[in-house]
Amino acid sequence: MKRKFWVIVLIVSLLLVACSSDSIKGKWEGEGETIEFTSDEFYVDGEMICNYHVEDDTLVLEYEGMAFEVTFEVDGDTLTVTDEGDSMTYNRVK
Repeated sequence: MKRKFWVIVLIVSLLLVACSSDSIKGKWEGEGETIEFTSDEFYVDGEMICNYHVEDDTLVLEYEGMAFEVTFEVDGDTLTVTDEGDSMTYNRVK
């Protein structure tokens, strides 16, 4: 019984992580710019800026061997990115 419980916890955790990384994909507008997340690339106003990946609620931007981390939250069609206390809000482009 205990093992079954931990297997269920693991499966639910993996599903949540998978859903959170997919939720950021797409085009977003706000802060005077359009940003886009593809499978692993980040664009600003149509120009590829860097690669990225998601770890829980952290967005890791990778550029020239360096990694920058910001937190993010997707609530419906609103994306909020927070870096050192400063928040930026974007709306999903449909």
